[in-house]
Amino acid sequence: MYAIIAFLITLAELVIVGGGAVLHLHNILYNALVYGSPFYLAMNLLNADSAFLGNTPFYLALLVFHVVKYIIIFRAQMSDERTSLRTIAIVLEAAYLCLSAYYVN
Repeated sequence: MYAIIAFLITLAELVIVGGGAVLHLHNILYNALVYGSPFYLAMNLLNADSAFLGNTPFYLALLVFHVVKYIIIFRAQMSDERTSLRTIAIVLEAAYLCLSAYYVN
């Protein structure tokens, strides 16, 4: 159950990034890949002029999304079900993290 949810979440995440890149929708691409990446959120969470302290709840929603996603991936790892969807979800998340680390720098 958790493996299916983890797979769908990570697949949707990469489809959004890929769709933004293919369709040249730079706002979607940057919001999903750069500003929504866990690296960017972690770097800006501790700043004095953090976006989390502002009026927009967008960054807080992205932070909650990533925390829930990692909890689901962790639960899929801890469950006894042996499925390839869990492995694919982890590979997709690793690809997303590599892309976001590349674009954040």
